[in-house]
Amino acid sequence: MFQVENPDVEHHHHRHADRSHTVRKTHPDRHAPTPPTPDKPPPSTKAGPACCRTPRSAFPTASSAGPDNSPYTAPTSPSPRTATPPSPKPHGQPPCPRERHRLWSADGTWEHLLQQVQAATDAAGEIDWDISVDLQHRPRASARGRRPHRSAAGPGTKRGRRRGTPGRGAVAESGRPPGGGGAGGEGLGRSRGGFTSKLHLSADGRCRPLSLIVTPGQQADCTQLKPVLEKIRVPRPGLGRPRQKPDSLAADRAYGNGPIREYLRRRGIRHTIPEKTDSQAARLRKRARGGRPPCFDEDRYKKRHTVERAINRLKQPRAVATRYDKRGYIFLGTATVAALTIWFRT
Repeated sequence: MFQVENPDVEHHHHRHADRSHTVRKTHPDRHAPTPPTPDKPPPSTKAGPACCRTPRSAFPTASSAGPDNSPYTAPTSPSPRTATPPSPKPHGQPPCPRERHRLWSADGTWEHLLQQVQAATDAAGEIDWDISVDLQHRPRASARGRRPHRSAAGPGTKRGRRRGTPGRGAVAESGRPPGGGGAGGEGLGRSRGGFTSKLHLSADGRCRPLSLIVTPGQQADCTQLKPVLEKIRVPRPGLGRPRQKPDSLAADRAYGNGPIREYLRRRGIRHTIPEKTDSQAARLRKRARGGRPPCFDEDRYKKRHTVERAINRLKQPRAVATRYDKRGYIFLGTATVAALTIWFRT
């Protein structure tokens, strides 16, 4: 007799064998190494391109924690075009140069450095205290060098009310000098030259700035002579008050009104300012009641070119020649840095 093979039984036997083989594949030994599949070649140890050689230890895991011991989700694997994955900002990283410039402009660090440099120069007797006062118009340009953007002066006003969410500006500008008031609070205004700012300064006899003030473009020149002179503070070595009084002052006709001359006489500052044409005509009309003409030293007035040369030096940096800063205190810090550079070079 011979045994006949049943195809159904044989097929059923192979089906159970495949199922058991599948079950064994589903639960392999975790500690045993996985043998290489004969269909796939073993992984190559040849180094790839430079962009793919990032070590595995450089990639953060989901169990790692941030600098403040707070868990975070690990980023996805970088693409082959990415050199390194995006990593979280480390704790305590120093601010960027732009942020440091903003902070030093806000707390007066730049002005303090300028005063210290002036104090060291004055201690060596190298400051000429025959100063001159003048101003410079500064156009307010946008990033493209054309008309400024409508948000350059901050939130505007409409029908007497300020646009924007109340309190949002205070939160965004925390720790900064108070501005507000639209363009006027940031030293921006409309004048014949357009949307401009004015930089009022005093310079010594060697073409170096002593004090700087930023005002809107429509601000009158004569109204800023007193703040410019009061901002001159050169510390003395050792004990004593800082020096604020110059030996003499020279200015143009814009500062030749009565209140300014009275203020300079009260402080005991010798000044050389030409008389305005209308003031001279009014004085002559009064005859004897008009009083004597003010003193005018032509040789001293010829030295007023020092402030013009100081302005030309101050305009060498593009950030000072054309204002790109929105906030007024940042632009004043930029001008102070330019003044520091002038003092270091001379």
